[in-house]
Amino acid sequence: MAMEVLKTHDHILAGRTVVEFAKSLSHHKSSLIWGEYRAQWRNLRRISTVELFSPKRMEALEHLRRDEVFHTVRLLYEDKGKVVDIGQTVFCTPLNLLGKMIFSTSVFDPNNPESARLKNSFGEMAKLGGKPNLSDLSPFPRFLDPQGVFRETAKHLKGV
Repeated sequence: MAMEVLKTHDHILAGRTVVEFAKSLSHHKSSLIWGEYRAQWRNLRRISTVELFSPKRMEALEHLRRDEVFHTVRLLYEDKGKVVDIGQTVFCTPLNLLGKMIFSTSVFDPNNPESARLKNSFGEMAKLGGKPNLSDLSPFPRFLDPQGVFRETAKHLKGV
């Protein structure tokens, strides 16, 4: 029975509803995280599995992960005896790692106002994504956007 459900008929159970938060600016149509289970999503998953998350690719990028962790530890050591904002550190480390993997440079610099704006936008979008939304439960109030989640998310996505 488990094989029947998890292997034979998995495509039937793989579908999920896309929350209104993810539909802002139509990002859900080309997203691996929020995309609906369709041919395009399967293609994105295959590409990411082969090109981004393969053991060979992960091994090739190991030095970037190690360097970013050492950089973070060094920053924490320099601030020894001072109050450290762990939230910012936890936010900056993976963001800079992704920036180095994609753009070959750090993305977040705490002294740069643009970086602070990016961080604030990501933080606000995370809050909006976790916020309960009436429109996710029933199709009727969607066009009204009673809690403003769709409008707020679109505003932050345009700023990123």
